Amino acid sequence: MLRPLITDILLERADRVTQVIYPKDAAQIIINAGIGPGSRVAEAGVGSGFMTAMLAYYVRPNGRVYGYDKREDAINIARKNLEMLGLLDWVELKLRDVITDGFAERDLDAVILDMGDPWNAIPKATEALRSDGILVVYVPTVNQVIRVLAAMRDYGYVDVRMFDVMVREWKTEPNEVRPQTWVNAHTGYVLIGRRTLTSIGKPAK
Repeated sequence: MLRPLITDILLERADRVTQVIYPKDAAQIIINAGIGPGSRVAEAGVGSGFMTAMLAYYVRPNGRVYGYDKREDAINIARKNLEMLGLLDWVELKLRDVITDGFAERDLDAVILDMGDPWNAIPKATEALRSDGILVVYVPTVNQVIRVLAAMRDYGYVDVRMFDVMVREWKTEPNEVRPQTWVNAHTGYVLIGRRTLTSIGKPAK
């Protein structure tokens, strides 16, 4: 018997109502956004709460995750999954459309957008970030990437980077050490940029 890791519980026991951000992408988001103990992070599009749970796990003991979704069923499932993991104490879940109503918080260390049209949420995300805060956008298609990059450029983000993550596992049998036949080659693109003082309020000229 082995004690399960948080990723084991999420992948094997957590309920889902949406596509989720998998551990390989979540790890890179957390590292590249500088998220750790004490960080204040907002996430728009909590879905089933997989990314929310990973964020809560790493901002403990004195950080905070503010999770937004416009779907009540997603908020309910995310809350159930967070309670199962014992992580709800570090999360505030809110039923709210950030595109129209924005974020309630200010001076956040990071904002993560995992939604169908994240470019429309960038104005409100910019208002919520601190002056050197980090915006992370997660999208599955290049069509979305192009619109996100244009919006980040319009709002004056700097140090903009984009990557996707591919993990190739290997078989470890004594007589068969080789790459696994099946590879999860693509799940999504991660775009990261830093807010500046010129990013406030309206697109940069």
